[in-house]
Amino acid sequence: MTAKPGPTLQSVARQAGVSPSTVSRALRGHPLLNADTIRRIRELAASVGYRANPVISDVMRRVRQRGRPNNLGTIAYLTLHDTRDGWRANPTYRDFHAGAARRAADLGFALELIWARQPHLEARRLTQILLSRGITGVIAGPRPRPFGGNLLDWSQFSGAVLGMPLRGLAHHRAGSFHAQTMEHLLSVLASRGYRRPGLALTAPQARSTDPGWLAAWTHHQQALPPGRRVPLLVLETLQEVRFARWWRRHRPDVVIGLQDEFIPWLGRLGQRVPDDVGYARLSRPPDPNAPAGMDQFPTAIGAAAVDLVTNQILAGERGLPATPRSLLITGRWCDGWSVRAPAASVA
Repeated sequence: MTAKPGPTLQSVARQAGVSPSTVSRALRGHPLLNADTIRRIRELAASVGYRANPVISDVMRRVRQRGRPNNLGTIAYLTLHDTRDGWRANPTYRDFHAGAARRAADLGFALELIWARQPHLEARRLTQILLSRGITGVIAGPRPRPFGGNLLDWSQFSGAVLGMPLRGLAHHRAGSFHAQTMEHLLSVLASRGYRRPGLALTAPQARSTDPGWLAAWTHHQQALPPGRRVPLLVLETLQEVRFARWWRRHRPDVVIGLQDEFIPWLGRLGQRVPDDVGYARLSRPPDPNAPAGMDQFPTAIGAAAVDLVTNQILAGERGLPATPRSLLITGRWCDGWSVRAPAASVA
C-alpha cells in the first residue's frame, strides 16, 4: 500500500485561503503579519500535522539573505534525441541547457545530463537510476518530435518540461511565448513596409513547436486583404525546388523562417536580401552578424524550468501537478542586415 503523502505548505495554504508565502511567514512569526493571522495559520498547520522541514527552512533563509547554498542535490536534465549528443546540434537547445545549468548552480543544485532515449532504457530502469542517485528533480529537455510521457514514474519526482508538453501528461513547463513572438515579429515587419510576409517551416519544426506560432500567423493572414495573403509553406525536407515554386507563385516580400538556407535560395531566384526581399528568423542567435529576427531568450527559458523544479523540491511536491503552470518567456526583436532599416523619422 502506498503511504498517503503528508501535508505540504501548499495544502496548508489552500485550507487557510492564503498564499504559501503567507503560511511560511506566519510560521516564522513575520512582523508584517498581524497576530490573528499568525495564530490562525499556526493552529491550522498543527491540526493537520504540518511541520516545516528544518533543512528546507535553512535553505530558504540563506536564499532570502542572498546567500548561495551549495550541494542541495541534483536535478536530472533528460535529453530526448535519437543520439546522445543530437541535441547539441541545435544552438537554441544548447542555450536551454546552459541557462538551466547556470540557474541550478546559482541555487545550489547540480544538473546532470541523462540521455533518456538510449537503447533498452525503459521507464522502470530510468526511475531506479535516478532514485539510486538521490535525484528527486527532473527536467525533460526539448524533443525533435512529439514524445510520450512514459519516460519514468513521474509520481516519484518534481518535474518540468522545456517547450512542448510531453504527450498525454500535464507538467509544469517553461517555454517561449510563441504567439506573442510571432505577433511582435509581424508588427515590426509591417512597420518596415513589408506587406506580403510568407512563412516557411520544415515539417519537424511545424510539428514539434508550440502551436502559438501558427495560430498567430493564421490570425494575421485572415486579417489581411485576400490579395496580400501568402499560404504557409511546410517542407518535409529542405527542398529548394518546392521553396522556389512557392516563392515564384506567391511572391512574398519577406520570408520568415528558421533556416538560413533560404537566403542563398532567394539569391538563386535572382533576389537580393534585403534589397529585393527580406528574411527574418523566428529564433535568432545572439550573434551580431546573424540575420534579423526574434531573440527568444533560450537561456532564460532553461532557467525558468529549473525554478519550476526547485520550487517543487523545496515545497516537498512530487508527481504531476493538479494545476500545471506554464512559464512563457517573451522574445524581443533584434535588428540585422537581412531586413530593411527603419524609415527615417520626419522632424
